[in-house]
Amino acid sequence: GEEGDPEELQLSLTHAKRMEMAARKKRHDLELEELIEHTSARDERMNKAEEARDRMKQSMTEAAEEELVQKEDAVFEERMEMLEEAKEASPKLLSNMNAAIAEYGEDLLEALEEQMEQLECMEVVDPHMSEDDLKELKRKHRAAEDKAMMKADMDYLKGMIKHMQDKAGAVSSSGAIQSTSDISMPSSGLLFAAATDYNFEAPSEPAAVDIAL
Repeated sequence: GEEGDPEELQLSLTHAKRMEMAARKKRHDLELEELIEHTSARDERMNKAEEARDRMKQSMTEAAEEELVQKEDAVFEERMEMLEEAKEASPKLLSNMNAAIAEYGEDLLEALEEQMEQLECMEVVDPHMSEDDLKELKRKHRAAEDKAMMKADMDYLKGMIKHMQDKAGAVSSSGAIQSTSDISMPSSGLLFAAATDYNFEAPSEPAAVDIAL
């Protein structure tokens, strides 16, 4: 039979070879894309799991810190109860016990503060967080700090009001009664409302608190 056109044959062979090369490259590219997609999906799952673990760890840390705050508050609440008991007994007893009351629970408070510092080292934050997340973190921090200072102010004011009322009841009817506006605030000055508008709860038995976390 008649032989085929050599030029057409050569063109066909060249075309077939180039198509084979292109197909091989496409197979490689598809495998690479699949690897990337698989890795991206895996990374996303791992990131979500890690973020969930971080949120849980931070939540547990914050809960442990709040528990320490309650234990600290319980010490100060116990001091107030000791103050009231000594005051009701006699002025002399109060004078003799004043230093002891002021030092009550100091070792426990120191231990609680050490534990608080340890927990603070465990706090989980993303240093690359967004500006909005940083603003929210700052808001959360300031709110907690203000709450602690306001509670100290409220407790101080309530105690001073009661102290002035007790002193006023002990003087004669002609004696001058000091107004609560004369009370000097020694701390933060975050006093925005009457002390009776706030009711902060604290455990009443700090001596039984287990300070081990």
